[in-house]
Amino acid sequence: MRDMMERPAAFGAFEWGAVVVSVLGVAASLCFTFLVMPSVAHAYRDFGGTLPLVTRLALSRRFVGSWMFLDASLIVAGVAQRSSGKRRAGRGLLGAGATVSALLVATLAIGTYLPLFTLADAIRE
Repeated sequence: MRDMMERPAAFGAFEWGAVVVSVLGVAASLCFTFLVMPSVAHAYRDFGGTLPLVTRLALSRRFVGSWMFLDASLIVAGVAQRSSGKRRAGRGLLGAGATVSALLVATLAIGTYLPLFTLADAIRE
C-alpha cells in the first residue's frame, strides 16, 4: 500500500493529449520541411520581390529545426518532471510543448500560403 502512495499518478488525458499533439507537430514539421518546402521554395524563387517574413522563416531549416528541438526538449523535460512526482511542473512543460508545436505548424502553414494570397491580390487589381 505504501508503494502505491509514493508512485506518481498515471498520465492523464491532458498529458497524453499534449504528448500526442507535440509528436504529431514534430512529425508534420519534419515532413513539411523535407517534402513540401523544397518544391515551395523552388516555386517562390521565381515569384519576384521580397517574400513575407513568415514565409522566409518557414523556408528556413534553421528556424524550423530550432523550434522542433525546443518542442522536443519541453516534452522530454515535462515527462521527466511528471515521472519524478512534480506533476504540476510536468503539466506546465507538456502544455508549453504542445503550444510550441501548434505554433510551429501554424507558422509553416501560413508561411506557405501567404505569398499565394499576395499574388492573388496583385492579379485581382
